Order: sequence, then structure tokens, then C-alpha cells
Amino acid sequence: MKINADEFEVHLRTCSGVDSFTTSRSRDAKQISTPLRQRDTPQYSKKPRKQRPLLPDVFVPPGMWTMGIRTKSLTNQRHGHWAARHRQAAAQVSEVTTILMATTDADTRARLREAGSYVVTMTRIGGQHLDDDNLASAFKSIRDAVAAFLGIDDGGECVRWIPREECGKRAAGGRVGVRLEIECL
Repeated sequence: MKINADEFEVHLRTCSGVDSFTTSRSRDAKQISTPLRQRDTPQYSKKPRKQRPLLPDVFVPPGMWTMGIRTKSLTNQRHGHWAARHRQAAAQVSEVTTILMATTDADTRARLREAGSYVVTMTRIGGQHLDDDNLASAFKSIRDAVAAFLGIDDGGECVRWIPREECGKRAAGGRVGVRLEIECL
């Protein structure tokens, strides 16, 4: 026995005891096609958090760069999706590599790579204070990019990494960024 849609609708109205179960097929189709969250939860307007402006990208010879890059501790982002963390790290590596390559000529890059050992000072400017392990975690992607730029292993003995921090609203006029200094020994 086949029941068409109209008979089924009448059957549902009589079984449920609700006379106005449906008034129009198009309204029901539209209601069902919208996701449950959009129908049942009220829409709240969340104000976006105001972010501090970035520092401009500046190179001061012989080996000091100031970059407008936001640094966040990766140890506190373990609950997020791995792909989001990967995109953030890849974007930082790409930005640091682009700035280093754009501001140095071939002779400077060759001279840096020929040096035997390095002292790299990374200074996080602006923002909230981070403790030492979170500061090292915030610089992880930048450290990888600098090591690739110098052509060395970032865990090798030929380089000494010094993480520093200048925090507070007065640091750099309220702007955020990273200062990078490479010294050849």
C-alpha cells in the first residue's frame, strides 16, 4: 500500500493531535534545510578584540631587523586544531624568510653563511609578559626560519639563541613585533 505525501501529512496531523502541524510545504522545507544551531540558538554579536598595530619592517645593518609579527605561545594553544597551528607557524616562517631575503643582498647572505658561529637575539616587543618557556615557544617558528636562512641546524652548537622581551603599553609606542639581531662570532 502506497501513501502519498498529502495522506501522510493528514495522518501526522490526526495522530499528533495538533491541527496546525504544517501549513505550507515550502515553509517546512525551508525550516528543515536551515541548520539546527541557526534555528534554536539566539545570535549574539561578539565584539572583535582590538589588536595593537604592528611595527614596521626595518633592517639596520650589519644584522638587526625589526619585524611586525605577532608572537603567541604555542604551549597554550594545544586545544586548537593542529591545522590552525600549522598555518600560523607556516605564515610566521614565510614572513620572516621573506623579510630576511628582501633586506639582504647576496654578499651579505654569503658572509653570514660563511661565519662559523652565531649569537641570535630575538626580542618580543609589546603585549603581555610571557614566562621563559612560553617565550621560547613563541619564538619557535622564527627560530626555524632564521636557522634555515643561515643554513644551519637550529639545535646545533654553532648558534646561541637568546630570547628577550620588552612588554607593556609603552614598549614601541603600543605596537607589537619582533626585533632580531644576528651577530657573527
